[in-house]
Amino acid sequence: MIMTTLNKIKDCKMDKYAWKKLLKSLNKKEADDEPLSFLTIVNNIDLADALWCCHAEPQYDKEWRLLAVSFARRFERYVHKSSGEEAIKTAERFANGEATKEELADAFMESTVKLGANWNSSDAASKAAHSTADPNAAFAVCSTARFALVASSEFEIGDKWGGETVSRIFDERKWQREEFLRVCEAI
Repeated sequence: MIMTTLNKIKDCKMDKYAWKKLLKSLNKKEADDEPLSFLTIVNNIDLADALWCCHAEPQYDKEWRLLAVSFARRFERYVHKSSGEEAIKTAERFANGEATKEELADAFMESTVKLGANWNSSDAASKAAHSTADPNAAFAVCSTARFALVASSEFEIGDKWGGETVSRIFDERKWQREEFLRVCEAI
């Protein structure tokens, strides 16, 4: 199981509100070096904030990057081939030691350029794919998760904020949480 500490999380400059909520949920007033599981973290704060805590454990970059890849793969069929498919493949190859940092950087830049003018569009699936190749694995997993949530709402016909869309976002967040915990508990 992947563990961290409050001191390591504090060093990652977590959102102030999430930090205070985490401390309060643990009945603590300040950071310490007591081992803390990601299960405890995700059970006490929002998943997005728990994912931010990945910054505290960079030695698990492979796991964080593969987690980002799994988040993006759920929407791969919606990714414009030119803007993200290669980023996902390269991020996975990099995590598995089959691509260099240069190849990862090239994939990130290429997907950035191809998204380019469309960056402000609602193509969250392609943005999620692009995020997998972020040079920082913790940013990759945080960004990919965020864009995957948006992507889960984009495929609704009709009212974007209708009940079915909210349900899809809820289901995606639930799946992301379960996948995050699976990764954290597997080690």
